[in-house]
Amino acid sequence: MTRLSSTRTNGEVRTRDLDIAHPLVTLATLPLFVAENWQRLLSGQAIPASYLVLKVQRAATVDLRWVPNHTQGAHVAVTPRNWLLRAIFGSTRLYTQGNQPVFLRQEGLLDPRDLRPNGRWKEYLGTLEFETPWDLRSLCAKESGNELA
Repeated sequence: MTRLSSTRTNGEVRTRDLDIAHPLVTLATLPLFVAENWQRLLSGQAIPASYLVLKVQRAATVDLRWVPNHTQGAHVAVTPRNWLLRAIFGSTRLYTQGNQPVFLRQEGLLDPRDLRPNGRWKEYLGTLEFETPWDLRSLCAKESGNELA
């Protein structure tokens, strides 16, 4: 059981308990989850995750897939299973340096979000380019044993 709690602008605290079906991810932890599952992604596996949406206190199931041959470059696509969320937000894409977990940019849903006067959050769709590529190779799970690099 996962408990979500948030304070609205008017001071009201909202709490919800959720049963999470898959490993939990947020926008902030997404690159770390990708690095942890890098070999599985490269092998062609689709990896499900429960994407936390604090705004509505829900978790949306997303699938992570490796897309090696794309006109804009190799990337990991994070796509909601729910058709409505797919229609609104599309996929978030983490572009990489070839088949290495070195992130160059992120396109799609971005943090930070802006808090509106009504207490709701405004999401942004856009592109975040990393000035220095974010190298997460040291976090990738090793094939031999159950240890991290």
